[in-house]
Amino acid sequence: MDLEMSKDQTQLNEIGICTLDTRDLQDFKQKPTSDTRKLLSTYSFGLHRYKAISKRFRYGQAEYMEENKVNDLLQRVLRTGSPFPQSTETRQVILIANGIFHDLFNLRKMGLMQDLSDFANIIIVDTCDLFRRLVKGETRARLWVILKYFHIPYCYDSLHHGGNDANLTLKALIMLTLESCKNFNWSPEQNQNRALLLPVAREAAPLAEWQLRKTTKEATIAQKKAFRETRFNMWADNGDEDDDCSGFLLEL
Repeated sequence: MDLEMSKDQTQLNEIGICTLDTRDLQDFKQKPTSDTRKLLSTYSFGLHRYKAISKRFRYGQAEYMEENKVNDLLQRVLRTGSPFPQSTETRQVILIANGIFHDLFNLRKMGLMQDLSDFANIIIVDTCDLFRRLVKGETRARLWVILKYFHIPYCYDSLHHGGNDANLTLKALIMLTLESCKNFNWSPEQNQNRALLLPVAREAAPLAEWQLRKTTKEATIAQKKAFRETRFNMWADNGDEDDDCSGFLLEL
C-alpha cells in the first residue's frame, strides 16, 4: 500500500494498492502462462487531484473515491486482501509499504483508519527497514534507491503516485526476499516460485497514456510513409514512358 498526501500532510490525495495472492501462484504453476504480469493486481483510488492521478497511473484506470469511503476500503483490504466489496473471506494479510509507519500515523491522525491491533490477521513488512538490514551502511532507503539497487525497471516521472509506487514496492519486496534467501537450499516448489516471481519484479515499466498515444501516432505515420514509398516505387518501376504520376498523386 502507498499513500500520497498533500504537501502539508493534512489531506489524503490518493491510496495505491497492489496485491499478490499466493493462491494465484498455485494456479500459474498448474496452468503455465507467459503473462506473469497478471500475478500483480494494482489499483489507484484518487480522492483529490483525480485527473492528474488518473493521467499518471501506469497500471490501468484510476478510480475516484470519496473520503467517507476510505475507512471501509482500508478495513476490507486489511481483512480480505482485496479492495472489492464482494470479498468477504478473512485472509492472512501481509501489509507491505516503504516507510509504512509514517503512512499509518497520518491515517489515524485524520481519523481514516482504526488501530491495527484490531486486525489479528495482519503481518506488517516495511521494505525500508528490510533494505537497510540487507544492505549494511545504506542509510537512504527511498523507493527509487531500492529499485535502482535491484535493477527493477521504473520511470522516474511515474514515482510519487500511489498506484505506481504500490506496484513497485511489492516488486521491491520480491527482490528483497529473493536476495536475502539466495544462499538457502531451495526446495523444488520454491525454485518454481522464484522462476515465476523474478520476471514479475523485473518486467518492463509500462508506458504512460500520453506515451501510448505518441507511440500509436508515430506508428501510424510510419505506416502511411511506408505505404506511399511502396506505391511510388511501384509507379517508378512501371517503365511506361506514357504514364504520368497523376494516379500516385491522387493517392497522396
